[in-house]
Amino acid sequence: MILIRLRDYLLHRNLSFNKFEISLGVSHGSISNAWKREKNIGSNVIEKIVMSYPDISTEWLLRGEGDMLNIKNASESNQINSTEKDLNEELISQTLLFFNLKNRGELQSYLKNASNSGAIFPLEQMILKTWENKYGQELKTIKLQLMTLFTSQLDYEMKSDKRNADSKIV
Repeated sequence: MILIRLRDYLLHRNLSFNKFEISLGVSHGSISNAWKREKNIGSNVIEKIVMSYPDISTEWLLRGEGDMLNIKNASESNQINSTEKDLNEELISQTLLFFNLKNRGELQSYLKNASNSGAIFPLEQMILKTWENKYGQELKTIKLQLMTLFTSQLDYEMKSDKRNADSKIV
């Protein structure tokens, strides 16, 4: 069955169904639910897998024949994994700095508290609050400044239009 081979591939790549679904751009649970319910995945998902992960052997995935990995594409895939890992580490590092946290454990706890807050967009609210605290200026003030700027610009344009209209009348 394709899903058993796919699971083996994910174990080899150290990927969860969730991360795999995200990387393919398919809906959450589309593969994991198929696995749980022992259902088939659609051909569109299989096509995305083959296109997104060139190191997986299509022959092996579809029919179980041959090796799991395409040898020439496997080294490319390892390079991609290494780059992905470096980017993830950089992102975590920057996030720790932004939220002024000491380690991943604090970050995990911080994010867990955000998701348990009951807010509609808890992470967004945490980021905005941290930004506000960190840079000392409320976002409301920025909004007010922008509104004042646009209002004065509109007033200027309206006066200018009126002067132009008045000069054409004379």
